[in-house]
Amino acid sequence: MSDETKYYDDYPSEPIGGKNPYCRCSSCGRSAPEINGSIEGHLEDCPWRIQKKKELDIKRNKMGETRKQEFIDRYIVTFLATWTASDAPLGKPRGFIQL
Repeated sequence: MSDETKYYDDYPSEPIGGKNPYCRCSSCGRSAPEINGSIEGHLEDCPWRIQKKKELDIKRNKMGETRKQEFIDRYIVTFLATWTASDAPLGKPRGFIQL
């Protein structure tokens, strides 16, 4: 499930009060139906929204770095697998294998 489709309900909440059965975000005051589980449902200056966006950006960056390192590792393994002394006269590789 991607972050854009995930339902977020871990924000601090409080009852709206009166006869209203809903809760609202304690940070920005938006009601649960207005938020509808979406980060964008909170006000742009909501502290919870700002913090959640930072957390997700860090998570995405870590995932991107992991993928980049996996690509580099695969490239090196492919390079080494295709390099042999007998097949590489004058120190030139014979080519790469597509994984």
